[in-house]
Amino acid sequence: LFDAFFSDGTTVRVTEAWKCAEEVERLREWIAGQLKWEIYAGSVLLMRDAASCTVVRVALVDFSYAYPANACDNLLFGVQKLSAAL
Repeated sequence: LFDAFFSDGTTVRVTEAWKCAEEVERLREWIAGQLKWEIYAGSVLLMRDAASCTVVRVALVDFSYAYPANACDNLLFGVQKLSAAL
């Protein structure tokens, strides 16, 4: 999956992959550090600008199971797995 996302078929865009990994790590840090919400499930959207091939964004979307916090590591576990895969 990531091979296709970070490749144009002949070249692997290593810089984009590193930027994406950095953004996922930033998201992981936010999830681990925020204490206001328990987010049981969500999706991580990875985006890149196909025209410039330099802009990479990562966003947490579709988190319909969010409640005032007590402590839940479900989403953090998933983002850690994504980070490891990158």
